[in-house]
Amino acid sequence: MKHLQKITQIIILLLILSSCSSDSDSSSDGNDFITAKIDGVDFSSTFSQLILTNSFEPPFRLLEIRGTNDDQNFIRVTLSSYLEPDTYNMPDENHPLLGFQYSISDTDEIWTASELFNNTIGTVIITQETDTQIKGTFSFNALNTVNNTIIQVTEGQFNLNK
Repeated sequence: MKHLQKITQIIILLLILSSCSSDSDSSSDGNDFITAKIDGVDFSSTFSQLILTNSFEPPFRLLEIRGTNDDQNFIRVTLSSYLEPDTYNMPDENHPLLGFQYSISDTDEIWTASELFNNTIGTVIITQETDTQIKGTFSFNALNTVNNTIIQVTEGQFNLNK
């Protein structure tokens, strides 16, 4: 029951964050992209979104990247304790609201990597942030709580305009 409450809290937080206004909301135009391999299969976004705003706990900022492909499948990386370009790992007690998701739209299946789920891990590395752009890499193992399958997301890269 405790896990269900925590999962519900995370889902509510993700919904709130998704409804926030974003600093960037653009189609991939050659500059913006999010790519990765999902269990070895290429994923490339045709629509990318960046949310970078004040967090619940200043001086931290909320960083969320989301990439959606032609099939409406999406990858999302959310970090509520972003300060500056660095490596952010999960699990890590200093970054408790670091989370990752992958969803297949036509089946409504969602895999989530969160500190709440055993066997899920993730890393996001912000390699560069300028006044106009943010770049980095990511990887994660995520759990589908409905069928208990785990996926591996590797070779994740992003380059997004603010």
